[in-house]
Amino acid sequence: MDCVQAREIICEAFDRGVAEVPQAAAAREHCRACLECRRFAEGLALLRKTPSPTAPPELIEAVLERTRMMAEAEVPRASAKIEQQD
Repeated sequence: MDCVQAREIICEAFDRGVAEVPQAAAAREHCRACLECRRFAEGLALLRKTPSPTAPPELIEAVLERTRMMAEAEVPRASAKIEQQD
């Protein structure tokens, strides 16, 4: 296994979970022998431990309100299109 293959498998395992990736064991074996790939895998492992960012509540509410307004504006236009088709 070369570095490109190992990193693709490592990324897939990071995204989907190691249990779902059939060649994860081979990629781990490659990482034992390849310092660069081992560091790559260690970097992804650190990312997994990093807490997910959260938006401030005010921003979330503003986005939801704007989405509601856009949806309400869309309803009359959709109704008008349906009426035109009849």
